[in-house]
Amino acid sequence: MVNIDVTSGTSPKPVRSGYLATLDGWRAIAILMVLVDHLIGQFLAEKNAVLFPGDYLIRQGGLGVFIFFGISGLLITSRLLEEKSARGSISLKGFYLRRALRILPAMLFFLIPLGLLGVMGIIKLPWFDWVRSLLFVRNYGPTGDWYTAHLWSLSIEEHFYLFWPMLLVLLGHRRGLWVALLASAVCTVWRVANIHWPFMPVWVGAAPWRTDLQIDALLFGAAIAIVRSEWGDAFLSRWLSPAITVICIAALPAMVICDRNVPGLLHITRALRPVVICLLLMGTVLHPRMGISRVLELSPLKWIGRLSYSLYLWQQLFTGPQTFEPNGHWMNLAKVFPINMVLLVAVVVVSYYAIEKPLIRLGHRLAQPVTPGRNDGPR
Repeated sequence: MVNIDVTSGTSPKPVRSGYLATLDGWRAIAILMVLVDHLIGQFLAEKNAVLFPGDYLIRQGGLGVFIFFGISGLLITSRLLEEKSARGSISLKGFYLRRALRILPAMLFFLIPLGLLGVMGIIKLPWFDWVRSLLFVRNYGPTGDWYTAHLWSLSIEEHFYLFWPMLLVLLGHRRGLWVALLASAVCTVWRVANIHWPFMPVWVGAAPWRTDLQIDALLFGAAIAIVRSEWGDAFLSRWLSPAITVICIAALPAMVICDRNVPGLLHITRALRPVVICLLLMGTVLHPRMGISRVLELSPLKWIGRLSYSLYLWQQLFTGPQTFEPNGHWMNLAKVFPINMVLLVAVVVVSYYAIEKPLIRLGHRLAQPVTPGRNDGPR
């Protein structure tokens, strides 16, 4: 294996454990937010009603996606820096091999049956949307069909996985920190500019989807990971106290309310959202004895977190609008609660235990990570 050295003549240092205990719990929270949003959204669309005044507070699937982004930026960068600290270099070949075996098999296990359902006329699935999903460019172009629409967020994460490790190798972690912060700020300004003065034709893609308009959450998570690696937990803990972590928890629903009711603050809250999310994630990592940290480490949440990638992929098939294709009547039954949840759990368990776990182990055998077997979600 060819390693690309990113040290400056320094000897490898001892490495901390790569497992960040609360992240599986946060993955569970994030995917449950997506599921609740889609299930309630489907119900309200059918009934043409509201659940209760302020029901938008629990319909925050988008916020769940940005929690996933923060986790990915924080986790992937932490793992890369741990490898540098332990071995003196980062193996890009090893990283990309592990990522490919972590992400592609489960995704193909979802996309291939989905494509067959489309060919058979059971669901409406334009081939163009299927191909865009396969190539991880689902977040560019028209919105398209429901069944692959959620893969916009995985496309953004894949773009981050592709370019960020190379930048970290080329720049080093200190310059990488400033690049991550600067690029995050530029992304925020670019997003605001595109909302007011669209610079791209409609076919390029809408603001909620494009990587160039949503990469800030991943980059800020990466920046936090670099700060932790460079200055240590003690330094971060002085600034990111349990009190600040609690404030971040309270800030998220406050920003959601502002988004809905105070349009003039929309750009400010959207700019602060990735910052607050990443600080909250790191706060629970640094203070595992906090009440919220202990809740996140409960076994049921950690189990859901480990299944979150397959849940993310497959939930779209069992939620959303009813189908009216000539051959798709049985899909209507598959979307009826709680039948849809039983089917979802069944296929997700197969995906995780028969596809994800064996391929993760294969990736670790072919390119052994510093801390194998822990926090290996794509998100």
